[in-house]
Amino acid sequence: MDSRTFLGLRQSHNPFRWSLEVTKAISTTGNFLFGGSGLGAAISAMEGTSGRQTIWATAQYLSYAKPGDVLDIDVTLAVEGHQMTQARAVCHVGNREILTVNAALGERPLEYSGQYETMPDVPPPDECPGRTHRSPVDGSINERLEQRMAKGVPWEDLDGTPGDGQTLMWARIPDVIEGVDATALAILGDFVPMAVGQALGVRGGGNSLD
Repeated sequence: MDSRTFLGLRQSHNPFRWSLEVTKAISTTGNFLFGGSGLGAAISAMEGTSGRQTIWATAQYLSYAKPGDVLDIDVTLAVEGHQMTQARAVCHVGNREILTVNAALGERPLEYSGQYETMPDVPPPDECPGRTHRSPVDGSINERLEQRMAKGVPWEDLDGTPGDGQTLMWARIPDVIEGVDATALAILGDFVPMAVGQALGVRGGGNSLD
C-alpha cells in the first residue's frame, strides 16, 4: 500500500479539503493522534492538491485529536510559481485547530547536486534489538512500525545516566516498503521524545503541549 492508504487519508469533492479519520492504528499508546501521522497527512494533502512533491515541511502542534475524531485538512496554496509552491495546511476537528503545517513543494532543475551527510557506521537491522516501549503497543501505530535500536539504551535499563546525545534507530513501515515518500518519512521521523529520554538517561517522554 502507499502512505496515503496507510493513514486512511481521503480527498473530498473540494480539491482543497481532505479528511482523516483518527483511529487507534495511527495514534500513540497514549490514545491520541501520533504527531507523525498528522504531519504526514498534511504533507500528502498538500502534495495531492498542488501536484508537486514536498521539499520541506514543518508543523506547529496546537491540540490533541482522539480516536473517533475526524480531522479535516484545509489546504491553501499561498503562492504558486512556475516551479515552486508555498503552501500550508490547517488541520482541525470541528472548530478546534489541531496542527498547522507550512511547506514548500516543487522541483527546480539544476546541474548541481551534492550530499554532505554520511550515514553512521552501525550494525545492520537484523543484528539490532527491537525497541522496547514503556507501555503496550497493541493496536497503536507503534505496532505497525518496525523499530530496531542501533545505538541506545533499552527502556528498562535507563537509570539516570546521561547519554551522549546521539540515538540511532532503524525504522520502517512494513506495509509501505515500496514508494517511500515524504509522508512516510514524516511518520518515521517523529521520535524526538524518545531521543530526549535517551540523551537524559531517564524513562521519560514528552509532547509539545502543556
